[in-house]
Amino acid sequence: MSRSAKIFLGILTLLPFVFFAMYLSVFFSFFREMMYHRSSSEDIFFRFAPAFVYIGLLVVSKIGLLIYYLIHAVNNKKLDSTERIVWILIFIFVGLIGFPIYWYLRIWKEDGSLRPTVQ
Repeated sequence: MSRSAKIFLGILTLLPFVFFAMYLSVFFSFFREMMYHRSSSEDIFFRFAPAFVYIGLLVVSKIGLLIYYLIHAVNNKKLDSTERIVWILIFIFVGLIGFPIYWYLRIWKEDGSLRPTVQ
């Protein structure tokens, strides 16, 4: 994988965190605004609509990354079977945290070793 493809994948890996932060900002500003203002029910929906968009983007990006990283881990010949199973379980149960860690250890550092190189 080229360096630019690795960087692009790293950016895509961090996108769910951006979508989640944007969702939280809309969510908290919505409730802060509702505490101080009285609005009609139609107005409430339109003020909260961006939150649905951000949650949708979060879900779509997380599912896409889950599929990509599961396929990558299964096809990665540098992983032994135990480590492969551990990565798959990490992706399934704590995906948003596991994706950037796997990207850094197994994609950005192409050889996957944790030892520093001796020059």
